[in-house]
Amino acid sequence: MKNHLTILSILCSFVFISPKLQAASLTDTSVLTLESRGYMRLNEVNMQAARHFKKKFSQADDEKWTKLNTGYLATYFEHSVATLVYYDTRGKFLYGVKHFNETTVPADLRQMIRRQFEGYTIIGMNEIITEDNSYYLPYIERYRLQKRLGIDDQGMIELDN
Repeated sequence: MKNHLTILSILCSFVFISPKLQAASLTDTSVLTLESRGYMRLNEVNMQAARHFKKKFSQADDEKWTKLNTGYLATYFEHSVATLVYYDTRGKFLYGVKHFNETTVPADLRQMIRRQFEGYTIIGMNEIITEDNSYYLPYIERYRLQKRLGIDDQGMIELDN
């Protein structure tokens, strides 16, 4: 499990928005504009990517698509949670990332973290979504000491030992 979470934390470091920046800007959708590259119309997006997105992320109703050098990026907000979904140039799903701030972390995960790390504050969390699973990477803090955790269906571990 630790190898899976270590790989995912490395992956997540490429797309991570600092929890403090995220908390300040989650209500401002400019976080997802990618420097005003402009959005694509749905008919310009790879058909395989668009179909997969509509099936796997059916709760998204106002997604924005951007063409990247490496493929496509779909972004949307749901209940103040920013979600980024990546596809390659052929429309194959790569992964998705949900960015939670301390108030939007799901209650069951918040309780699990607080039970094991009493006195720590959750400053942010990323959920990495693969085709088959979700992995959670919370960031916690106490007295300016920050820790990264990894949570999957097998349990929770501390990544910064």
